[in-house]
Amino acid sequence: MSVMKAIKGFNRLKKIANVLVSQGLDVVVEGFKINSYVSFDQKIKKKRNAALSHEIPVRLRKAMEDMGGAYVKLGQLLALRPDLIPQEYCKEFEKLLDNVKPFQFSSVKKIIESELGKPMSKVFSSFDKKPIAAASVGQVHKAKLKTGQIVAVKVQRPGIEEVFETDIDILHYLARQGDKHFKELKPYRLIQLVKEFEEYTKKELNYQVEAKNIEFFYQKEKVKGVKIPKVYWDYTKKKIIVMEFIEGRNVMDCLNELSKKEKKKISREILDSLGRQILEYHMFHADLHTGNIFLMKNKKVAFLDFGIVGKMSPIMREVMEEIMVGFVKKDINLIVRGLMDLGTFEGDVDEQKFTEELYQKMHSFYGIELKKINVADFYTTVMTIIRKYNMQLPDNFVLILKALATGETVARIIDPDSNFVEITRGHVEKIIERKKDPRNIYDTIKSHSYRWGNTLKRFPQDLRTLMHIVKTGAKVDVDINHKEVDELTHEIGISSDRVTLGLIIGALVVGASLVMLAGIGPFIWGVPVISYGMLFVIIILSFGLVVSILNEKRGG
Repeated sequence: MSVMKAIKGFNRLKKIANVLVSQGLDVVVEGFKINSYVSFDQKIKKKRNAALSHEIPVRLRKAMEDMGGAYVKLGQLLALRPDLIPQEYCKEFEKLLDNVKPFQFSSVKKIIESELGKPMSKVFSSFDKKPIAAASVGQVHKAKLKTGQIVAVKVQRPGIEEVFETDIDILHYLARQGDKHFKELKPYRLIQLVKEFEEYTKKELNYQVEAKNIEFFYQKEKVKGVKIPKVYWDYTKKKIIVMEFIEGRNVMDCLNELSKKEKKKISREILDSLGRQILEYHMFHADLHTGNIFLMKNKKVAFLDFGIVGKMSPIMREVMEEIMVGFVKKDINLIVRGLMDLGTFEGDVDEQKFTEELYQKMHSFYGIELKKINVADFYTTVMTIIRKYNMQLPDNFVLILKALATGETVARIIDPDSNFVEITRGHVEKIIERKKDPRNIYDTIKSHSYRWGNTLKRFPQDLRTLMHIVKTGAKVDVDINHKEVDELTHEIGISSDRVTLGLIIGALVVGASLVMLAGIGPFIWGVPVISYGMLFVIIILSFGLVVSILNEKRGG
C-alpha cells in the first residue's frame, strides 16, 4: 500500500468514526474497535449522545448521508435486501438521499473531452453548464448534439474511483472487525456482503455497463412498452453516457393533474412492463422507485436509471414461473416448493418446522380474489420467515421480489386498485399453455433424460472416488474388501446402464408419439417415416435390454 493511499485511508476512517460518534452511534465505534480514530472533542460529547443510540436505524442512515461516497450507495443497496438486514433498517435506508453538491463545469468539460478524444464543440452544438441532477457518482447535463438531437449527458464525478476504492478498503476492514468482535453480526455475513458490494460498484463505475442495460430494455420496450431512452453509442464511454433526453416530470408530481382513467392506464403500464421484464425478458429494473418513473407530456410512462438490474438464471425463471402460476391457480404447493427449491439453510435449522410455518403464512393468500392479493404483503411475509430461519436465497431472486413489491406499491399510490398478479395473469396463462405444449414436454423429457443418464453413468466412478477418499483420508481403521467393492461397482454400472437405456426407450416412445401428433411428413400408410425409424430403434434397444436381464438371471 502506498503512503498516500494509507494517509487517505487513515483520514477517511477518522471521518467515519467521528461521524458515527456525532450521530450517537458510540456502540458501533466501540464494537468495531475504531475508538482511537475519534477526535478529542467528539469523545467529550460521547456521553451526551449515548442516550440517543436507541434510534439506530435513523442515526445510521444520517451517518451514511454525512459520510457520503460509497456509504450512501451501500445503504441504498441494503434497502433492497431485507433478507440480509431487518425490515426497519431497509425502510429507513430507502430514505437515503444521494443529492450532493455538483462539481464544476471545467471538470465536466475535461472528462468529456478526455473520454471522446475531441473538443466538446465538435460533438455538441449547445451544453447546459448547470446540471439537472447531481449524485455521489456523477451528474446529468442537458445538451444538444451537432446532429440535432436533445440529449442527457451523464458524467462521472472526478476522482470517484479513488474515493470508492478507499471506502471499500475501509469496509473490508470494518467487516473483518465486525465478524471478529460482534457475534450478533455474524448472521449478516459482513465479509461476503462487502465483496458483493465491491462487485456492484465496479459495474456502476463503468457507465458502459449501465448503457448496455438501457439498450437492452430500449430494444425490448420500444414497440409496445414504456419509454426507455435511446443510447448514442458513438459518444458513450466508461465515464460518460449520452442518451435521449426524456422531456417529462416525476410521476408523483403529476397525480393531481390526472383523471381516474389516466391513473389506471399509467399504473397498468408500469406493472405490465414489470411483468414482461420478469416473465418474458428474464432481466428486470431492480430499483423502480418513484424517482425513476417519469411521465411524459403525451402521458406515456418512462423508466430511468438502470444502474441496478437483475438477471435471472434458468432455474430462477422456472421457480418464478411456478410461484406466479401458484398465485393465479391458488396453488400454495407451487409457491412453497419454488421457495424451497431455491433456498439453502445456514447452520442447524429445523427444515420441517420452516416448511410448516411457510405453509401457514401462505394460507393467508389462499381463497382471496386475485385483485386483492398484495405482492408487498407476500414479500414482507416471506422475508420475515426467511430471516427467522436463516435461509439464504439467491441475490437476484430477492431483487425480483423487491422489484415486484416496489413496483406494485408505486402503482397503488397512482391507482389504489392496481394489482400485479391480476395484470400479469395474461403472461401467466401463456406460461401455462407453453408448459402443456407437447413439444415443450418432449424437450423437457429429453433434457432430463440426458442429465439423469450422465449422472447414473458417473455414479460408479463417483463411488470409487468416495472409497478412495475413505481409504486414504479417514482417521479410523477401515477394512475394505476390494473384490466386493469391485463387484458392487460392476453391478451398479450394469444397473445404471439399464436405467439409462430405459430412459432412452421412454424418451423415444414419447418422441415418436409427438411426431405422429405433430404430423411431420413424409408419410407411409399415414404414419410419419421418422416414427417408423424411432420404432425400429425402440425394438432393438428393448430386445437388448430383455436379453441382458435374462442372461443375468441365468447366471444367478
